[in-house]
Amino acid sequence: MNLKKKMIILSSQDIYTVKISTLIADYDQRTLINLYQPIIGATAVALYNYFVAESENQKVYGPSSHESLLIHMQLSTSEFIDARKMLEAVGLVRSYRSGVEDEVKFYEYFIYAPKTPKA
Repeated sequence: MNLKKKMIILSSQDIYTVKISTLIADYDQRTLINLYQPIIGATAVALYNYFVAESENQKVYGPSSHESLLIHMQLSTSEFIDARKMLEAVGLVRSYRSGVEDEVKFYEYFIYAPKTPKA
């Protein structure tokens, strides 16, 4: 049986919004750096922090393009996708995509607080 896996290509023109799904406190930053960064890496932690800040910016300015994110963070598309996958793997981000294959796609990123050391 030949199953073809469909590759999702991220275009820099694709639009996204960020929504904070849980309360994120100041002490979560220490948890993120001390517990998560050794597992997911510094790029993923930086992307998480960018998403948190971007959620506030989007309340004023609305959705953003991935192009502006890639330029601001100085990431390639593949580096961004790898970092996003790491965040998803540890439950810090959930991503949803809508849109037609040939048109601009719309992404929603839901951000979750890190688990505490006790949890």
